[in-house]
Amino acid sequence: MITLIGNGLVLLGINSFFQQVVRGVIIVVAVLANILLTQRSSKAKR
Repeated sequence: MITLIGNGLVLLGINSFFQQVVRGVIIVVAVLANILLTQRSSKAKR
């Protein structure tokens, strides 16, 4: 998924610095979503 987005950014001519920023933001959002979903899941099992 990250590669797909990276390829899209290259095709759009986005600066490599901003490509790395976008990748970092995607990773952080994915980790936060995973944490939130795990917490909800563990609360629902109680």
